[in-house]
Amino acid sequence: MLPAVALVSAGALAYEVLLTRLFSIVQWHHSAYMIISIALLGYGASGAFLALAGEALRRHLGAAFAAGAALFAVSAVLSFAVAERLPFNPLAVIWEPRQLLFLPILYGLFALPFFDQFNTSLRLNPANAAFGQVVTSAQLNYARRVQIMLKYIF
Repeated sequence: MLPAVALVSAGALAYEVLLTRLFSIVQWHHSAYMIISIALLGYGASGAFLALAGEALRRHLGAAFAAGAALFAVSAVLSFAVAERLPFNPLAVIWEPRQLLFLPILYGLFALPFFDQFNTSLRLNPANAAFGQVVTSAQLNYARRVQIMLKYIF
């Protein structure tokens, strides 16, 4: 189960980096920094949930882990697909106050995958979850270096 925890943690970090890059392209680039607070919101909500339902989840650990990992995979794709259909325009917030109503919806949609990931990974083994995120950071750093080298070669 420990390699699975590392993979789910790595997936969550990769999803966070992906959202940061997508926000900087699709939304206004200042919104990209919002991803950190969204991830922390999901982790915090998950911690509150675990404090309330920890014993019930502990009794069914294997099923809870499988369900959380599956929910992370599904919610990561669906939350972004639904969020893209919202007519949120950050540049129009000043002129259209109704744009502010879409912001909590976006936060909830994007925080959902981090809620699912934290539920499965950090609860089971914090050291292994951290290992998965360190490995992903190293891979992303290496991929960026290769991309820069190829850019200058070709």
